[in-house]
Amino acid sequence: MCLAATAKPDLWEISVDKNEREYEYDIITLTDSEGQDVDFVYIATIEHMGREFCILVDAEEIANSDNEATILEIIEDEDGVQYCGIDDINLLNAVFEAYKEEAEKEE
Repeated sequence: MCLAATAKPDLWEISVDKNEREYEYDIITLTDSEGQDVDFVYIATIEHMGREFCILVDAEEIANSDNEATILEIIEDEDGVQYCGIDDINLLNAVFEAYKEEAEKEE
């Protein structure tokens, strides 16, 4: 399943008060195959094996401490940018590991 982006590349921000500390998040709105808009918090873009992936969290769940990440492959073609789900669990794990390594380098 692929999602179409309805947000521009320059993402807009929301603020969430999490445990009395305020955080700002970049939000991207994607449209699913049924035409429903879904807001995601943009976490990172990761390159892995010559492909590009983004790490997102559902914007409605960002205030929860146990939020799940969504990993989508970024595919650009003549129709624009699409964000496609990944069925291969090994690829999902490899992309998430690559993300964790990048995050550790930034700390």
